[in-house]
Formats: sequence, C-alpha cells, structure tokens
Amino acid sequence: MASRSLSRLALAATGVLLASLLGGTATAQAADTPVFWRVPATAAQAQALEAAGFDVEEGDAGAVLVVGGQAVANQLRTRGFTPSFHDTVYKELPAQRNSLAADTFYGGYRTVTAHENHLTAVAAAHPDLATKYTIGQSWKKTKGQGGHDIQASASPRSRPATARSRRRRRSRSSS
Repeated sequence: MASRSLSRLALAATGVLLASLLGGTATAQAADTPVFWRVPATAAQAQALEAAGFDVEEGDAGAVLVVGGQAVANQLRTRGFTPSFHDTVYKELPAQRNSLAADTFYGGYRTVTAHENHLTAVAAAHPDLATKYTIGQSWKKTKGQGGHDIQASASPRSRPATARSRRRRRSRSSS
C-alpha cells in the first residue's frame, strides 16, 4: 500500500515538474512561433544584428525588439545578447459581434466577395454618388484559374476613361 501511494506521489510530482518546464499551460507558445524579444543593444549593435539577418524592430531606449522563435533567442544568446520575452506577434482576435464577421478576416478586412457585395450595395443605395466599375481582371482570372474581376467605385462624374472615350477626347482635342 505504501509503495502505491509513493508511486502516485512521484507521478504527481513528475507531472507538476513537466508542466512547469513546458510552460505550464496547453496554450504556451510553440518554440517556433515568432514573438518579440527585447534585446538590450546599442544602435551599432542593432545595425549589426540587422545586417546578420535578424528581424530587428524599433524598441525603447537602449534596446531593440527582435522578432523570432526560440531558435532566434538562442542565436542571440550565443552572440552575447540577453533577450527577454516582450510580447506575442500573433494576437487572438476578439469575438465579432456584427454581421460582417463571416465576410471578413483578420478582424475586419473584407474578402473579395464581401468587397464586391459592398460596392454593389453602395452603388445601389447612392446611384447619384457612386457607380461600380470593372477596371480589370485578377492575374488568376486572366490565366483561367478562377480569380475575380477587379472592381472599383467612383462618382458618376469621374467615370473611369474607357478606350472609346479616350479616342473621342483625342479626336476633339486634335481638331
């Protein structure tokens, strides 16, 4: 009986030790997930880090921020620097409360379809202020690989010039 209790205690202690060594939570950053490392450095050292290929960002007085995972932090340490965790690069997005959430990504950028729908809605709601135009095709569409028309809106008075309207203007100006 005593050996079974001792085994359970040892197993629990091992679990606690492993959890503390591995970051303690299931949401801990993976070793290769980029983060901002605060690195005390002079301006000359910051330039040398950048020249060596590190992703160096502006920091505060006497330090710079270097973007990278645990491997980058280890490389900095081998060069004599003392990086310390500053912040995460990737942030959790807040829950969307509006109807655009399904048509957006990264917290508000519209998808192509949502952008086209928005242009159509604005042009329909305000025909005196906005007209939707197709001004070209995406590279994928020109290659027959899907893609989209490239659409824009403009005031009806500033309608984009077509080849036909440009020829008319040239012929009027040359006469």
